Amino acid sequence: MKAMLEQEEHQRAKEVFQIILVYCGEIAFAENLVAIISKDGQPYVRKQALNAVWQAGYFGAIPELIECLLDSSESVRMDHASGSLIKDFPVRRSAAFALRKLGVSVEELEDSQYRPDKRSAVNVLKQKLDQSSDEMASSLMKAISKIGGHHARKALNDFIRENKDTIDKAKLVAEAKKLLSELDDSNDDPNKRNEGL
Repeated sequence: MKAMLEQEEHQRAKEVFQIILVYCGEIAFAENLVAIISKDGQPYVRKQALNAVWQAGYFGAIPELIECLLDSSESVRMDHASGSLIKDFPVRRSAAFALRKLGVSVEELEDSQYRPDKRSAVNVLKQKLDQSSDEMASSLMKAISKIGGHHARKALNDFIRENKDTIDKAKLVAEAKKLLSELDDSNDDPNKRNEGL
C-alpha cells in the first residue's frame, strides 16, 4: 500500500491512500490528514479523514476539527424514521463526533450547528502534553496555541512553570515561550460563535 502511495500521481487518490493507511494502523500518516481535513470541498473524503484522525488518536488535529464545525459543505440524506429528505452537514457532524471521541465537549445547537468547549479542548491537549514525547509535545503545544484564548495562555504558562528547571525540557520550554509570545487573544471575545462554553 505504501509503495502504491509513492507511485500515485493523482492527488485525490493519494489522499484516499493516506486515509486507508491510517485506518490500517499507520499512525505516522495521521498528521498528513490535517491537510485533507482543512481543504474545502470533498465532504465525504474529509469525513473519512476526520474519522481516521480520531481512530488514530491524533490529538494534534483538534484545532482543525474545531474549524470543521463551521464547514458549509452540505448534502441531502434520507431520514429513515420519517422517510423525508433532510439537509446534512457531514463534515460538521463528523468533526463534532471526532472531537467528542478525543474527549472534547461539543454542544449541539439547532440547524446542524455545533459549539466546542475550547477550555475542554485545551485541557485534553494539556493532559496529553504531560504524557508525550518531545516531538509529540511540540505538536500539542502548537495545537494549544492555535486554539488560542486565555485557556491556551494558561496551559502554556503552566507548562513553562512546571518544566523551566528541567534540563531535558529546555527546548520545549523555549518553544512554549515563543508560542506564548505569538498567542492571539482575539479568541477571547465571548461573542465569537466558536469560542465555546
